[in-house]
Amino acid sequence: MQLSLDLPKYKWESLSKHLDVLRQKDETVNTFCCAVESIEFGSDFPSKMYQFLSSHNDLNPLVFPTIQIINKHDGGPGIIKAMYQFYEHTSHARADYYKFIQNNFTITQNITKEDLEDLKIDKSKPIKIIKEVSK
Repeated sequence: MQLSLDLPKYKWESLSKHLDVLRQKDETVNTFCCAVESIEFGSDFPSKMYQFLSSHNDLNPLVFPTIQIINKHDGGPGIIKAMYQFYEHTSHARADYYKFIQNNFTITQNITKEDLEDLKIDKSKPIKIIKEVSK
């Protein structure tokens, strides 16, 4: 018989919680709980999801798609597996993804040459144009 230890974070936490009452009574259980607590569950899922969405022309990196849409694209099943290894529910992954976007990116408005001419800007300071909009 084989025991798969490839469990999502929430299942490890649940197992540790249930065994917590036996921790003081059994050294083996205590060692197991300490090992579970030391597992690092750091998720780089949001950055992987961003790379996935950016690599597909028909997906918008600012919108978290449904599982069905993710699954239809190359690499989608792997992204879904990675998501469920860390998150109990899609809504938790979506919330973390939107926090990642909010913390790492700024949404800017495109500025045209005409917009720059209309603004009273001190021309002695450098101006960075992000993207010129063609009309």
